[in-house]
Amino acid sequence: VSKYTKVGNLVQVYCNIFNINTSGLTASNDFHIRGLPFTASAEAYGTCNFNGYSYPTWIVQPRIPSGGVYITFTEIFSSSARATANVNQFPSGTAGVYFTITYQTT
Repeated sequence: VSKYTKVGNLVQVYCNIFNINTSGLTASNDFHIRGLPFTASAEAYGTCNFNGYSYPTWIVQPRIPSGGVYITFTEIFSSSARATANVNQFPSGTAGVYFTITYQTT
């Protein structure tokens, strides 16, 4: 389930994905979701909730890079240490994610 709202140059995306199937994907690759409705004109971060996602206690945020039409999930360890979530952190068939993110477009 996903939807978006665009007002002027701001786009807000809501998405809820259940039972993510990662079979056939390379475990060490970055996990990302493609198909945003508009290209981001600046980097943006949002909020998310996971089910079945394997991560320690640090913060995880959905991220759209400037010029991107996809979302990755950034793990924040400290003010300077960050990493992108990998496919192997999402158990195939059981993991789920809900996220919302607002970004600018041209």
